[in-house]
Amino acid sequence: MTADDVYSWITKFGFGSKTDIGIMFEPSGFVPKPAKWSGPTRSNLAIVQGVSVTSLQIASAYAAIANGGLLMQPKLIHSFEFPTGENVKFDPVGLRPVISPENARELTRMMTMVVEEGTGKAAKIEGVKIAGKTGTAQKVNLKEGGYFQNRYVSSFAGFFPADDPMYVLMVMVDDPRGAGYYGGQISAPVFASIAHEILEERHPELLPEPKVVEAPADTNKRKTEKDSVVKEEFSYDTLKFANVPRVTMPNLLGLPLRVVAEHMQNAGLLVSLQGYGVVASQYPPAGELVPQGYECLVVAQPVGSIQNASAR
Repeated sequence: MTADDVYSWITKFGFGSKTDIGIMFEPSGFVPKPAKWSGPTRSNLAIVQGVSVTSLQIASAYAAIANGGLLMQPKLIHSFEFPTGENVKFDPVGLRPVISPENARELTRMMTMVVEEGTGKAAKIEGVKIAGKTGTAQKVNLKEGGYFQNRYVSSFAGFFPADDPMYVLMVMVDDPRGAGYYGGQISAPVFASIAHEILEERHPELLPEPKVVEAPADTNKRKTEKDSVVKEEFSYDTLKFANVPRVTMPNLLGLPLRVVAEHMQNAGLLVSLQGYGVVASQYPPAGELVPQGYECLVVAQPVGSIQNASAR
């Protein structure tokens, strides 16, 4: 493909142009014209460097794939109702075909594999096919030029159900701290949590019956032979963390995953996330003194599937 061909494909999807959704001061992003390309530009574009795009542009491009290759006009308002009861609905408007339906199906298949077997496994929802892709972008250093080596934008974009798309979702975390930085680590679990809530609220028939799992009444305690309750032992590499200050492990039980990272960042702790929905268990237990920077484990289950043992 020539430089003009590559540029044409990028701009067909709407990158480098405003979406005209009706937001004041909407940025258009930046895609360099072929006349401005240098030696490494083509390679940089392949890993999405040298351009700037908005979350809305990415969501719009994914919607085109979900719609069989047809780029749609994004809208802020689906419909509104007058005090008289009259309802006005804004019908979808197709702008232009950008790829063939066959290529759209192939891209959907590939992005479904990303979630099933690739970097987007944390976006999986049982019983529902998800098509999506992780994104991890270095942030631009506007003062000195080039890119920061330790600052990122982490994202996951996709649509669901992949075999009959109804929703496009774009999750972007700007400058993640304290919980890794890859899109598959940070944004994919949030995508799964939000998507699951949408399906649970609007299309519960698409979800399997929740499996009831028992969460311990108190994960911080265990019983000894004398039936006295003592605190569960928490151990770590004392040599590695010898001079590291201790912080208190927050209580995350019952919280949705999308707020867990913020709590852990505020506590100065790393977190490894498993599952989706709300937090069912955590390690170390809440209230434990933990070395700052320690990576903690948080396991989530779908809302409604957690039954506390103390309720039995």
